[in-house]
Amino acid sequence: MRRNNFILVGCVAILIGITFFFMRGIPYGKYNEGFGAAFYPTLLLGLLAVLMIVLLIQTLRMPKDKKEDKEEKPEKSSVFSNVSFKNFCLFTFLFVLYTITLQKMGFIINSFLFLVIAMVYFKTRLRQAAVVSIVVVAILYSAFRILLRVPLPSGLLGVIGL
Repeated sequence: MRRNNFILVGCVAILIGITFFFMRGIPYGKYNEGFGAAFYPTLLLGLLAVLMIVLLIQTLRMPKDKKEDKEEKPEKSSVFSNVSFKNFCLFTFLFVLYTITLQKMGFIINSFLFLVIAMVYFKTRLRQAAVVSIVVVAILYSAFRILLRVPLPSGLLGVIGL
């Protein structure tokens, strides 16, 4: 457990550093103009860094178990124990396909299709999957395009002005 926590903290610290490196050109915004594009990701990275420091402190305070250092026992249950390799490959493929076709098909159509396919695959009725997908896409579109004024790919719907 201790070794896994140290590995996790190290990997996340490296990812935070890489992300900050690539974010260096994104503006934070001026005082009187509100927050810039980099504010929210920086806030999340800072929160993640604080949580990793808390995990590191908790790990250092754990009693060191001699048996654990010699032989790491596999955990009986894990977060991914119920995820099959087939499902993982399918969703990886769907996600890659989603990102490739996002510009051409647009956010609304692409997100709707992605959600419907995913829900139908997990045995949700088609009508229920369609309704839930419409609601989720409408909420996401409203949040990002209307409230936050983030430009989303219009794709095929660009012809009608969405």
